Amino acid sequence: MRSPRSPGRILTRLLHWLGSLRVPVVVLSATLPGQEARELVYSYLAGAGHRRRDLMARAAFTVPYPGWLFADAATAQVALIPADARAQHAAAQQRTVTLRLRSARYRRLDDPARRARTGERLARIAGERSLPWPGWADAL
Repeated sequence: MRSPRSPGRILTRLLHWLGSLRVPVVVLSATLPGQEARELVYSYLAGAGHRRRDLMARAAFTVPYPGWLFADAATAQVALIPADARAQHAAAQQRTVTLRLRSARYRRLDDPARRARTGERLARIAGERSLPWPGWADAL
């Protein structure tokens, strides 16, 4: 169970209030699981005055990824991006990623009891190679 102040709980309550005020909302996420996204939609529509039981009794919808979903606060109708458009969008967004792995040795700092400053350990590791620019670790 979520704590009363967890970000998900706060967002759910916010969407409920925004639904009750009929405020249009756009929620963007690249990592939100489908069940949580569905809960956010239900919360918004319930805030708009629709009974949660009625919403859940309708045909269950899956929040598409990648894609979009439109939920009308007035009618509680949910419109999904068409499957062919979603597939076309996904194909257009594919990218190739190249990773280069380098080994790194862990070495203790001067005094084991001393806490490292932000970026200090990374600077030590990077010091074995040429640094991208002078003082780059201080920017971390």
